[in-house]
Amino acid sequence: MAKLNRVRIINFYYNNDIRQIADETFSFFGGENSLLNLANGGGKSVLIQLMLQPVIPDCSLQKRTMSSYFKRNRQPAYILLEWILDNTAKKDYLLTGVAIAPKVTGDENVGSRLKMQPYEEVKTGQVIESSIEMLEKEYKRIMNGLEQSIKALERELNDKKEILMNYENEINELNLTLEDYKDIKFDEPELRMIKEDLTQVSQTYTKICDSWQKVHDEVTIVRTKMNAAFSELQKIGLVSPLPKEKIKQDYANRRKKIRFSKEEMKEKESVLRIRSQLCEIKSGIIGNMVKPEIEKNSISRFELDEDINRQCQELQKAYQETEKSCKEEKKSFARLYDNIRKNYENVHVSITDILISLLSLDINGEVSYEKVYFYLEELMKKRESLEKLLDLYEQQLAKMEDTKRQVTEQCVSYATLIYEGIRSISEKSKIKLGTKSRPIQMLSVGIPKELDNNVSINRMKDYIESTLKLLIDYLKQEDNSNSGMDKKYKDKIRSMVSTRQLLNQLIGKEVIPVSIYKIELNENNSGMKAWEDAMKENSGGEKFVCFFTVASTLISYTREATGRRMNESSIHESKVMIMDNPFARTSSEHLLKAVIDIARTFNIQLICLSDLSQSSITNRFNLIYTLSVRQKMYSDKEVLHIENIRKNKDGLEENERLEHAVFHQTFEQESIFDFMEE
Repeated sequence: MAKLNRVRIINFYYNNDIRQIADETFSFFGGENSLLNLANGGGKSVLIQLMLQPVIPDCSLQKRTMSSYFKRNRQPAYILLEWILDNTAKKDYLLTGVAIAPKVTGDENVGSRLKMQPYEEVKTGQVIESSIEMLEKEYKRIMNGLEQSIKALERELNDKKEILMNYENEINELNLTLEDYKDIKFDEPELRMIKEDLTQVSQTYTKICDSWQKVHDEVTIVRTKMNAAFSELQKIGLVSPLPKEKIKQDYANRRKKIRFSKEEMKEKESVLRIRSQLCEIKSGIIGNMVKPEIEKNSISRFELDEDINRQCQELQKAYQETEKSCKEEKKSFARLYDNIRKNYENVHVSITDILISLLSLDINGEVSYEKVYFYLEELMKKRESLEKLLDLYEQQLAKMEDTKRQVTEQCVSYATLIYEGIRSISEKSKIKLGTKSRPIQMLSVGIPKELDNNVSINRMKDYIESTLKLLIDYLKQEDNSNSGMDKKYKDKIRSMVSTRQLLNQLIGKEVIPVSIYKIELNENNSGMKAWEDAMKENSGGEKFVCFFTVASTLISYTREATGRRMNESSIHESKVMIMDNPFARTSSEHLLKAVIDIARTFNIQLICLSDLSQSSITNRFNLIYTLSVRQKMYSDKEVLHIENIRKNKDGLEENERLEHAVFHQTFEQESIFDFMEE
């Protein structure tokens, strides 16, 4: 990425517009570690916030935004950052900047805002001396006029394109090619003659169409009559009419024969009606002898024996046994129905509907065959519906199982990604400290070196199963009518499948120990220490080293992960860390040396602001800026400026100067009467 090469701040007021940074440039000579020494209350936090503006506009620091600095001051401030890019072949620079100005309105309580002014490449032209507001109004007027002109030209162009398209469609309908008409010259009289001929042809064509339509209508009427005649013939039993050669037009004899045939059929119909009445009388006599609940279809073909009395007694006995068996089966079915209703009523609306419909059957009373058959048909239909519903549920269950499998795989994949990231963080925390011959691992996370995929997947699967059961129980216990339950469910699910929980299931550990390397003055006493013990027992400076180690490792890992996703370079890209008063509790030389070693390992440029100036701190920086706040002569205003620059490294020279950039601003005197009118 890049390191900071220079920072320039122009015309910025703070401390209620009493203190000013007029025009100061901080040169870091290609990204050297630098110390900005300023007394407490001088504005160290303000300097840090200003350096962040081109990168994070209007960022807040200590709950204060950049907009809050512009209460009375209406003049713009400028912050420029010059970066030196990572390039081993040659030095490449990138200049970023921001202009900050208050929002000017007609209200008395003038609100402040951060106004970023982009600078774009423009062609050389005439310089217009005017205020920004007037130039913006003129620019908007010109752009609006240009936009209207462009829209009018676009509409005209679209109209011409439509006309051209219509002409092309007409040519395509005539099946003409360019060779057919490119040599033809336009002749107005000939065009009129062609149009007249077309009119006559069109009129003739219309007459022909009308005549054809009349004939078509007559044919349709004849066909309709013919179809009606065919229908009448089919009603009287004639499948099709006689062919034309067999029709002799002897309609009188044919009608006479048909009349005789009709009378014979009536006589046969009368005989059949009498026989049908006799059958109905006999059927009624038999029906009176047999009880109505006997199923009609179960009566088999019956023949009388020679001993009719014995046969009658046998039939009566068989009938009584059948009746007794039917009653027992009815009782059994009634008990079965009661058990089913007790176990399955209100389980599902479809089952409840079937059970309720059977209540009206009254199986314990006298039930006719027709009634039972009706209920049987209804039950068969509902059974088919239940089978379809069961098929649907089976499909949904299969989808749920597939979804559960996918969720498990995604959880394992996500937890594995976290696991690999933690391993990478531990491995990347190796620092070469002082005179040690090999790098020291500063951070250790107690996770397994390798994973058993099958065991991890099964463990995650069991965890997902138990989580689902807990959620189901939770949903049953809670009142779902509450409008705020969705958020509670989401929070519950989020807690159950949090990153920490998934990682615990993947590695099979609930507690993950973290150890940090403690640096002692005597290197032989240095070593790994549990994080909890380090936070309790370490001194303030030692804690700062721990925090700095973790922060540097995480920042570098995040940069590496981002670059890996973007197919860019590795963890050794340059980075910048700006710190406010980091040495409040750290003055031991061996700890400060470790901080510099850590920054060097991760290629981090340190820009530290502090009020401390002892040699144990300053000797660790190649560049020290001494800043001071002085009161202006004959004024109550103060100004922050660079008082001294100390270089602890040879060869720190500038080949360019950012101070050569010139900012020009014009002012216009306003009439006092304008203010009186406001």
